[in-house]
Order: sequence, then structure tokens, then C-alpha cells
Amino acid sequence: MGLIKKKGFTIIELLVVLGLLALLAITAFIAVPTQLKKARDARRKSDFQRIKTALYDYYFDNDCFPQELLECGEDFGVDGESYLSNFPCDLDGEPYVYVRTKKGGGKCSQWFRLFTNLENTADPIIDKIHCRQGCGPSKTECDYNYGVASTNTQIYQNCGGAFVCAPGGGTEGSCEPYEDPWLSECPVIYGDDSTCDGQCSDPANRCQNASGKQTPEE
Repeated sequence: MGLIKKKGFTIIELLVVLGLLALLAITAFIAVPTQLKKARDARRKSDFQRIKTALYDYYFDNDCFPQELLECGEDFGVDGESYLSNFPCDLDGEPYVYVRTKKGGGKCSQWFRLFTNLENTADPIIDKIHCRQGCGPSKTECDYNYGVASTNTQIYQNCGGAFVCAPGGGTEGSCEPYEDPWLSECPVIYGDDSTCDGQCSDPANRCQNASGKQTPEE
């Protein structure tokens, strides 16, 4: 029997292996933090859906949304009816931003908005809900890029204005930027879409008035 010669790695082969290992290390260095951000954002989105469901359960029983959210970890319930246990907050332990309106000056709210910030700023949902330029409770509070709202309102998109179907406008309608669409009771807000999706010919999509077209500085 002949002897079997053992062949070691050549310098070129070692360099190739080291290069591949370096590439894998760089890929992991870039990908892992992004995946962690996505995982944390998934938790935030899940929290929002759970809270939204609980708020609606409360609404169906009380004909209004609650005046404020609970403290972190508290159980959300009224008169023995449980809506959500261990109320969630953001990962830093701070409560999510909750905005609601009052009915007739009282404590009964007929709509709500809920805000937070996603860490993965490349998430397409930010553009889908028109929060790339920021969303928030008012035009002076536009620090959030994600939120949900009750079905009778939309996430506030007043940061830098938003395009809406102006009142009047004849048969074709008119798509114009308004500083405060909610002040004008605009039924649909089109964010940065300067065409308003071609829907301004329908009077049902038009704002009630022009009071929010240019609002005074606060």
C-alpha cells in the first residue's frame, strides 16, 4: 500500500477562509442589531393592538373611551369586567402616549390616538401611516413615528402640514396642504400625497371648512 500524503492549507486557502469569516462577522455585526430593533418594535406593535382591543372592549361597555391609560403593570378592568391584565408600557418603562377627546366638555372620550417611536426607522409602516415627518398629539408635539387610532379618527399628521381635500373646489375638487386638518374637520388626510389620491371630486372627502389651512403660531 502506498502512503497517503496529507495536504495542508495553502496561504491562499487560509486567506480565503479568513476573508469569509471576516465577512460573516461584519454581516452579523450589522444584521443582529437590526433584528433586535425589529423584535423590540414587534413587541410595541403587539402592545398597541392589545391596548386598542381593550379600549374598544371598554367603549362597548361604557359608550366612551377611558380618560387616561393605566400605570404600567396594572390590571385594566371596571366593576369586575377585565379588559387587559398587566397593562403594557414601552420597553423603557415609560407609558405610551395616549390622546383622547372629551364629549361635551366631560370626561367621556369618543376617540383616541396612541403614539410611540419605532427603533427600525426603515420600517415601511412609518410611510404607510404618513408619519415619516413625525406624528403626534399636536403640531408642536410631532416626535413620534408610529401610532394607532380609533376608527373614527386618524393619526395626527400635522407636522409640516398634510394634504387634504379642501372645501368647495368645484366638480374636480382641490387637494391642498393644511397646517391643521383636524381643526377643519377633514374626513381624510393624505399625508404627503399632493394628489390626495385623486379623491377630491367626492364631496364626502372634503374638509368642513378652511380654518385649519393656516393656523397661528403657538
